[in-house]
Amino acid sequence: SSDVCSSDLREIVVLNIKKLRLNLNLDEVEFGRRIGKTESFIKKLEQNKYTREVNIELLSRISNVYDIDIKDLFDGITIK
Repeated sequence: SSDVCSSDLREIVVLNIKKLRLNLNLDEVEFGRRIGKTESFIKKLEQNKYTREVNIELLSRISNVYDIDIKDLFDGITIK
């Protein structure tokens, strides 16, 4: 079955956010600054220690600031 539970989806999204950051050669400070988040937020998010749900506003901001399709955060990162 191709059903993906929400925790799997969250893991995929978080992994893709980290891949994006690394592909752009940005540290947590600069990546976070550009999307209005702190270094500590980015670190918690990437280590799966951020306890709240990742919201669509955050994903939208990431896709706009880094010029990617929001859907890429759910499948895979391709840098234009």
